[in-house]
Amino acid sequence: MSNRNPNVFQQDRVPGMPGRWALGLWLPSRKLGSSAWVPGQKFRMGLVGRQPYFFNLGFPNPNFAAMAPQSNADDNVTSINDFIVLAILASAVDSAGAVNQDFSAQIFESSNQLDSLWTQAQANAGSLGGSGQNPFVLRRPHYVRAGTQLICRINNFHAVNSNNPQITLFGVLGAPGPGF
Repeated sequence: MSNRNPNVFQQDRVPGMPGRWALGLWLPSRKLGSSAWVPGQKFRMGLVGRQPYFFNLGFPNPNFAAMAPQSNADDNVTSINDFIVLAILASAVDSAGAVNQDFSAQIFESSNQLDSLWTQAQANAGSLGGSGQNPFVLRRPHYVRAGTQLICRINNFHAVNSNNPQITLFGVLGAPGPGF
């Protein structure tokens, strides 16, 4: 990194080297020499000074039990503060301890002002969210107003063991700044 231009979000901060975010958050599943996708400046400026936060839907919420094979379950959480969703992660652990993505889910939000589906139908976990190695970063952050209830309907595809699916909405707290 150049002392002259230490901004990690700038694509070409080192002459002759492709841009790469320091922690690899926005790196796609490509060769490490490939350039990373960086959100546009108007969205980055809206995140300045925000507190990182995440909501879990499904396991380990206290009101969500392990799902029996081939079963359905709902979970919800209410956003007390304004929340900007930046990424979605989805995975599960079965009763044998194996990590999997053997479930589908549909996320929607409900408030006194708006009821909206995030997906038109249930989506497989691999299509709905990413993993720690390959996060599903939203190209345009999604704003959730304070008091909105986030609801998730989960369908377990695991055939033999019980499954503990988890969907994590990662983002920042606070109302959006200019540019949202």
